[in-house]
Amino acid sequence: MRNGMSDWPFDSLPRDGDRVRFRISFEVGMALVALVLCLLYALLFSRMVYDSVVEHFVVPSRLLRYMGPPHVHHPLEWVWLLSGLVFGWGGTFASARYLARRSLQR
Repeated sequence: MRNGMSDWPFDSLPRDGDRVRFRISFEVGMALVALVLCLLYALLFSRMVYDSVVEHFVVPSRLLRYMGPPHVHHPLEWVWLLSGLVFGWGGTFASARYLARRSLQR
């Protein structure tokens, strides 16, 4: 306040010696958390599907890590693997799209 009058538009600005803090909204913070978790989930299931495809379709005798007979997946196991993959990448792209649209609004 100066001379008994409020300098309202400048009340929220940092004064000398104050630290400037970068704040994000709750929605953006939750979207970032969802993005990171979905990305990790998608990468995990991508690796699992890759290993399963290699084990199933590549001749196991060429790969040293497959010393025994290859594991044949039941069709339900493929559904579980692929659904995890789809949900992980879907959540990643949806979170990234939300954050992109949110940043373009500002």
